[in-house]
Amino acid sequence: MPIEKPRRITEPRCDNCSFSTFATGPGRPVLICRQKKGDEGRWKTRPLLQNCPNFHSSRAANPANSTPRLIPLTRGQFAIVDAKDYPALTKFTWFAEGGERTYYAVRKQNGKSIKMHRQITNAPPHLVVDHIDHNGRNNRNANLRLATFTQNCQNQRRVSNKTSRYKGVYWNKRLKKWAAQITANKKTHHLGYHKTEEQAAKTYDAAARKYHGNFASLNFPKNA
Repeated sequence: MPIEKPRRITEPRCDNCSFSTFATGPGRPVLICRQKKGDEGRWKTRPLLQNCPNFHSSRAANPANSTPRLIPLTRGQFAIVDAKDYPALTKFTWFAEGGERTYYAVRKQNGKSIKMHRQITNAPPHLVVDHIDHNGRNNRNANLRLATFTQNCQNQRRVSNKTSRYKGVYWNKRLKKWAAQITANKKTHHLGYHKTEEQAAKTYDAAARKYHGNFASLNFPKNA
C-alpha cells in the first residue's frame, strides 16, 4: 500500500530522511535508502528507527503516485521501478545477473535474455541504457537514459586497481606529482601535473564536464 502520511522530522531517523523512501514489494511496504553510511549509492532496506550520520531532513513522504515498487530477484536482490511499470513487470520472473560492479534484472524469453531496463525504455538495438546513479537495479525512469556506447563509458566510475582513488588521476613516480588525463573523441588529453590528488581530481572534473557533458562521471558531483 502507498505511504501517504507525512514523515516527522524531529528525529534523525531513516524514516525521516530525504535519502530514504518507502517502496511497495510483494508484501508490506519497506523503507529503502541509497545513502546509508558505508553503502552510499546502493539501494538497501533499512529499519524505520535506525540512525545514520548521513541523515538529511525530509519534510514529507513521496506522494502515492511516485512511490517506487520493489520487484524481487534472485541472489537476495531486488529491482526498484516506478509504479506505472510495476504491473507489467511483475508478470515475469526476474533474475539478478552480476555485472562488474552491480547487478541487473534479467528475464528469459525463448532462450534469450531480456534486461529489465531495456524493456522499460524500449531501447533500440543500436543504443544502450545508461543507469545515471550506476546502480543496475534502480530501474526508475528518472534514472534511465538512452546512450551510445561511448556515452555509457563516459559515465563509468573509476577503474579499480589504480594508484589514485579518483577517476582520471594517477601518480607520476618520476615527477612525484599527481597527473590528470581524460579520454574524449578517442583521444587522450593530458591535463597537467598537480601537487595534490584532490587538485588533479578537480581538474579532471572540469574537463569531464567540458567533453562529456551530462554523461560525465565526476569525482566531486556535489560541486557540479
